[in-house]
Amino acid sequence: PVGPYNLPGSTVGVPIGESSFVRTFGGATPVGVWSLYVREQSLTSLVPAAVVGNIAGGWGIEFITVTEGMGSISGRVTAADGTGIRNSRVVLTGGSLIEPVIATTGTFGYFTFSGLATGETYVVTVNSKRFTFSTPSRVITLEENATDVDFVAEP
Repeated sequence: PVGPYNLPGSTVGVPIGESSFVRTFGGATPVGVWSLYVREQSLTSLVPAAVVGNIAGGWGIEFITVTEGMGSISGRVTAADGTGIRNSRVVLTGGSLIEPVIATTGTFGYFTFSGLATGETYVVTVNSKRFTFSTPSRVITLEENATDVDFVAEP
């Protein structure tokens, strides 16, 4: 196609991040039709004629995105001394959940929420009759299984 051409990441002397592919296109949805064009350009008059018109090894475009799948959120609720807190109520909201999901911790304080859609944001909140938490809620954007979503009670 006719120029001008935007050549992200190819400006000599400009630090990466100020002129890069990610800075130019980062955050844009890759959904749609993409085309890759190669412009033949001789860097100097010293480049041998045999090099003109060659693409060594080929070129391509690859988009790496989060794919929709299933994941889980798990963790532990403990006292300040590290012992598990039994019967704590852990509530999961957000994402595409129609209603909150509730888990009750076992003897050692563990909980798990499985079968969750990845690529979504969830809020995990803990409640206990005997303990208080300085940070009772955590926001998690689930990209794969989230482990070690732990809550520690105040002393």
